Amino acid sequence: MKISGHMLGFDRMSRWAISVTCLLVAAVGIAQDGAGAGESVAVAPATPVPERFDFSRFAGLLENSPFAVATAAPAPEVPKENFATNWTISSMWQDSAPDGGKRWTVNILSRDLQTRMTVRGEEANEQGVSIVGVEERDHPTKAVVTLKKEGEVGTVQFDQARIAAAPPPPPPPMPAAKTAAKATAPGGAVPKAVSPSAAPAAASPIPRPGLSRTVPMPGSGGTIPPPAPTSTNPSEIRKRIRPIATDRAQ
Repeated sequence: MKISGHMLGFDRMSRWAISVTCLLVAAVGIAQDGAGAGESVAVAPATPVPERFDFSRFAGLLENSPFAVATAAPAPEVPKENFATNWTISSMWQDSAPDGGKRWTVNILSRDLQTRMTVRGEEANEQGVSIVGVEERDHPTKAVVTLKKEGEVGTVQFDQARIAAAPPPPPPPMPAAKTAAKATAPGGAVPKAVSPSAAPAAASPIPRPGLSRTVPMPGSGGTIPPPAPTSTNPSEIRKRIRPIATDRAQ
């Protein structure tokens, strides 16, 4: 059998590696034997198992976890609107109470004209509203009324903008004596009333000389009479004579 050179080289290397390994194992064994014969080898104590942390250590991660889905913050609480915010006074007066005293009666009207009610004194009406007090001021339309509803207190006033926009009241009628004095003339005589339908007096016609008929005034409503018939008698026809001068210049 023919063996190539490569195979021979590999076989030699294997034998050398095995020899080296055997030498190393023998050296280690000798070293351990010498150590056992002299001093004892110190063995390190066993490391204790660490204790488990308490679960409260991770409570902060559960409340504010960096991996949790973000939640929206709660909306701030909107303050509750007072029940009398949009109410105004339409009218108010004092009348007699059942106990013989005086009480205020107030008519309430909302600004959107959707709520109307009447409140009388301290007795609550059908809506549960009663009068706590009335603050009178220098003008009646500037009074302030304090109301109460279900333990909540609110104030109402007259709508000053609506009062300013209202038309002024008409002037009072004049007394009859002053009216008669104005109708009297300075001389003491009362002027006669002139009727616009009275027709003016008819104007007299204008006479025309040499005419047997007259022509009425313009606007009087009269008509022009027809002309008189012309006579055909030659003796009645008036002739017009024109003088002729005989002394002409030579």
